[in-house]
Amino acid sequence: MAAVSGQAVQAGAVRGGIHFHGGRDGPRLPVPRQLPGDIPDFVNRSDEFRRLDELLSRRGAGTFVIVGTAGVGKTALAAHWAHRIKDRFPDGQLYANLRGFDTRSAVTAEQVLDRFLKALGTVPDAVPVDPDERSGLYRSLLAEGRFLIVLDNASSAAQVRPLLAGAAECAVVVTSRNRLSGLVTRDGAHRVSLRTLSPAESVALLRKVTTGQRGEDPTSELALLARLCARLPLALKIAAERAVTRPHTPLSELIQELQDESGRWEVLAMDDEQDTIGSVFAWSYRALPQEAARLFRVLGVLPGTDFTAQAAAAAANRPVATARRLLDVLTGAHLLEQTGAERFEHHDLLRAYAAELSQRQDTAADRARILHRLLLWYLRSAHAAASLIDAQFPEPAWPSLTGGPARAFAGHDDAVRWYEDECANLTAAVKRAAADGFHEIAWQLPLVLRRIHAFHGPVGEWIATAAIGLDAARDHGPESAVADLFESLGMAYVQCHRTDTGREHHRRALEIRQSTGDLFGQGSSYNSLGLVDLRERQFADARSNFRRALELFRDLGDERWQGIALGNLADALFEAGSVEEAEQAASGAAALHQRTGNRMSGFSAMVTLAWTARARGDLDGALARLTTALELAYELGNEMRIAYASMELGRLHVDRGDLDDALDAYHRSAAAHHTTGDTVREAEALQGAAEVRKRQHAVDEAATLYERVLEIHFRSGAERRAAFAQAEYGRLLLQARRHADARPVLEDAQRRLSHFADVEAAARRAEVAGWLGEVSRHD
Repeated sequence: MAAVSGQAVQAGAVRGGIHFHGGRDGPRLPVPRQLPGDIPDFVNRSDEFRRLDELLSRRGAGTFVIVGTAGVGKTALAAHWAHRIKDRFPDGQLYANLRGFDTRSAVTAEQVLDRFLKALGTVPDAVPVDPDERSGLYRSLLAEGRFLIVLDNASSAAQVRPLLAGAAECAVVVTSRNRLSGLVTRDGAHRVSLRTLSPAESVALLRKVTTGQRGEDPTSELALLARLCARLPLALKIAAERAVTRPHTPLSELIQELQDESGRWEVLAMDDEQDTIGSVFAWSYRALPQEAARLFRVLGVLPGTDFTAQAAAAAANRPVATARRLLDVLTGAHLLEQTGAERFEHHDLLRAYAAELSQRQDTAADRARILHRLLLWYLRSAHAAASLIDAQFPEPAWPSLTGGPARAFAGHDDAVRWYEDECANLTAAVKRAAADGFHEIAWQLPLVLRRIHAFHGPVGEWIATAAIGLDAARDHGPESAVADLFESLGMAYVQCHRTDTGREHHRRALEIRQSTGDLFGQGSSYNSLGLVDLRERQFADARSNFRRALELFRDLGDERWQGIALGNLADALFEAGSVEEAEQAASGAAALHQRTGNRMSGFSAMVTLAWTARARGDLDGALARLTTALELAYELGNEMRIAYASMELGRLHVDRGDLDDALDAYHRSAAAHHTTGDTVREAEALQGAAEVRKRQHAVDEAATLYERVLEIHFRSGAERRAAFAQAEYGRLLLQARRHADARPVLEDAQRRLSHFADVEAAARRAEVAGWLGEVSRHD
């Protein structure tokens, strides 16, 4: 069953491996609607829309690449077209800003896949660790429907390729400043190039924004203003908004101001068009109230990709209400974009401009104070979230965690949502803390985050932040922090199946803890090493390490961790065939979990007790314990455990001859595994249901279930499982005397089984050959 290492739930003795995938059947999930808001003042681009509409009509789906220079309106065109065509894609729309040209780190495909999979209904714990598995699951989910995916600001084909749908009825819209020729030549994408607006289109855009806000401006002056803005939509919108804020000032005076500003502006960007944008930015910035201008510069210091009003308030050292008011000012001036109820971001050119302004107008000490305030806010907020998400490790008692502003949370779910929204920013904060010399925060924040990473978020983020923290702790932190970060990395590496690397990190942590006399830490290290041994099926070593951990926790009087270590020992004993000892250990663990209120580990102990009872032939006792485990899983609201316990119940009911109950349990398990995304075990549960229906002589329904099993295996690439399931399906058809139907199924099963050389596959091939002989005798 699942074993607990620190706060991390890791696979212990679940046979067959755990591969979590996703699906669309079962309980109906909210349809993702992630498109950014439509553009209310969108004008023109009729030729480009006609080209895109023709391509879509001809293909029905596919990949469409919109390219052009910065500020030319690629995102606006993509968003507007996506809203026009979204009804063709009723299963959902996904959106990601890849930030390929940002001054900070681009968003990786792995990060986007993590968000997309969750939006498609995959629970966080079921998102595959391996990038290829993650991409494969994403394509499998898209293959079940019609989806529209918008990938904004891509830097290269390599950044986009893992996010392509691969499904005939899905459309992907990509925007980029680069031509992305690889997507066109290799992946069959269609490219539409955007140029700057024509003079007439530029005037039309200016009129649309200013109409009703000021008098009728002469067309000649609007044309001159458009030329000064290089006819780029981003610059035109900012200039138009500037004109709207001064409705009684003749446009000629505003144009003169802009011309004067252009003369003063020092070049920000590389080409003439972006130089012009810089002039427009400066013109708009100088019109801001002093407080809003200061906040604009503050935002240029922030790490990460976007920010909330609370983060901005912490960085600026202002009340949140004040920050919200100033953010409204910046949003109204088009110097900022609001992407959600509390979230804001810059266009990447505006972010670069804000950073440049801060470099010029604020001192290095000012910028350091801004960054330090924000990093402390992230540290305290992450600590508050971790305290609600994790209850295993003792909470740190660092002074930096108290006495300052932090995000408050309504409960566990609120904390998890915040972490998921801020994951990329938290990683950026760790990197920035290390780069700018805030060494204490550089190791403290990864140690706080490990309490969340063990339950949520990509393992890549976990490893990246822990590695930075380890370097900082080695040079600037206490030995205890170094050991904790070694352990954190060990847990992360084991979770992504790099067990040798994980084991080495756990050993390094143990060595430090032994040298410093940290008894609790030693117990935690022995428990972690035992879990590695359990994964590797080295049961003697696992038992030894769990017993060492248990002894240390008993000496310390820590009952919670005694229960965890004892439960893990029970699993190791059971796997090694020591059923009676395993039962005694699991019973002791269950009692400890009940005393300490550790219901998650209590579930694991109950399942282990069910195993031992079943192994002894006590089917009634096994049923009672599995029923208790299932009740716990429902109380915890944990679909993964509901799915697992239901599967075990199905098998147990079959042993007891309770076929109707077995059928109910298998269907419940299949639905729950579908919700968690584990398609392999969903198919396993459906096959169990098929075998029950076969025993109940409902052959047609059993055949339908087998067809669903094979569909899942074929789609997920589980070739071995598909071959064995297909053999059983053919056997079912043969037993039902449907010889004509059985022959092609059995022949295909034999072909698939020939790809495997192990003894089990050879034995099944021989059985299939016999069944085919029986079919031939009836021809």
